[in-house]
Order: sequence, then structure tokens, then C-alpha cells
Amino acid sequence: MAKVIPRGRPLIRDLYIPAVGQIMAQHNIRPPLGRPNHVVPPDADFGQVVQHTDYWLNRRDSVRYYRYNRYYDVMTNIEMGSNRLVHVDIGCGAGLFSWVVLDRATHVGLSYERVALYGLDHCQAMVDLAYGVRSQFLANVVNYPELHYFTDTAELLPTLTANRTERTDFLITLGHVLVQAHTPRDILKFSRTIVQIVRLMDANARCTVLAVDARLRTTKFSQAWNALLTHLRPLGVTIEPLKISHSNINNESDAKIARLSRTIRVFSDI
Repeated sequence: MAKVIPRGRPLIRDLYIPAVGQIMAQHNIRPPLGRPNHVVPPDADFGQVVQHTDYWLNRRDSVRYYRYNRYYDVMTNIEMGSNRLVHVDIGCGAGLFSWVVLDRATHVGLSYERVALYGLDHCQAMVDLAYGVRSQFLANVVNYPELHYFTDTAELLPTLTANRTERTDFLITLGHVLVQAHTPRDILKFSRTIVQIVRLMDANARCTVLAVDARLRTTKFSQAWNALLTHLRPLGVTIEPLKISHSNINNESDAKIARLSRTIRVFSDI
């Protein structure tokens, strides 16, 4: 039997484009004149990241909500149970994957009170934008979860650890990240972050890692995904690849899912 969306709980899908537009109006930021580079540098300013987000999540799409739809489609391959869910978005940007997670929670009947949102992005201005977008959402969604978004794992991981509770599932996402950041240094950083998250799991928890990337860069994406898994295995992580249901917007070349668990009780040094 299908879940019923709670009355009065709007979908974030219908709010994020107006929210970015409102921020643009407040800060007198005009739409970009051309196509911004898909890579956001760490030192990008607020105007640049707003224009980047406006372009790639709105103006670039011939099909409305294209990236949102791709992320949501892949999310349907994951079972969301009754446990508390901690979402950790690596390369979080303005928060698109978190919006998908919240809408998926709405569709399966998981309350916002049982969802925690964490994120990591190398650009401070992008993190600032994520908080600004959340502030816009609060006008329509008063119980929108708090954000714990950072630019450094030295802030992210202690916060995750301090807020740890029993019976918590973890969902780690990388949306359009691995093609942009796939150097050995990047992959090592991602794997160290993921291992620390897996360490927080208890016996009743599940941890899933999910990645989605550009459909025209599948070779580079697959290489980066395989490199990430290769780094995780020696660090005490068991990896169970999960099958992607093929659709007209996703397949196993441009979307990946794996279930993670502890291989041994004591992890290797990282």
C-alpha cells in the first residue's frame, strides 16, 4: 500500500528554484550570462555559487528538475526503514541531495524529526548558500531539519560522533562529485571520511553509499567509484554492491550504490 504524503508537508522539489530566485533578488545577483564551469573552486564568492546553482539546477535543464529527478530515481533503489537516518552529502553544494532525501522521506512516511542532514563542501560560499536556502524553506516548512554543513572533515566528523545515537542508518551521497574530484588525494579523503562514518554504526544500523554523475563521463565516473571502493576494503569495510534499476535517466554506468559494513571489529589505522 502506498504511503500518503502528510497533509501540509510540501515537497522541497517545488520550493528550491523559487528559494534560489529569492536569494538572487535579495542580493541583486543576476543570472549568469553564459554556462558556468561545472567545477566550483574553493575560493568562489557568494555571487558565483548562486549563479552556478541557478544555472545547473534550473536554467541548464531542458527537462525541469533534471538532476533532482535523477537523484530521486536512484534513491528509490534504497529501502528507508524506521530507524533514524543520518544523511552525509559529500560535495553537498547548495543541498540538492538533501532535498531529494527529505522528499523521499516524505513519500515513505519518515518524519523529518528522524532525519539528520550533514554535508561537506570545499567552498565556504557554497555552504553559506545551503544555509541561506534552508532559511528560505522555513517560510513553508517550519520543521525543516537543521543543517550540519562544513568545509572540513575536522569539523564534520566530531559533530557526527557527538550526535551519534543507537539505531541510526547512514546514507552517504556523492552527487556529480567523483568526475570533478577523482585524484588520489581526493579519493583518499573521501574514503577516510566514509570509514569514520562506518565506525559509528551499531549492530542494528545500515550504511549505504550512493553516487550519481554526468551521463557523458561514465568512464571517468566508474574509474573513480572503483578507486573509492578499492581504498575502503583494506580499511576494514565490507562492500556489497547493489543493483540499480535501469530507467530512462539512470543506469549502472552513471549511478552506483553499495551497502557498507564492518569487516572486523577493530579498523586498520587510517
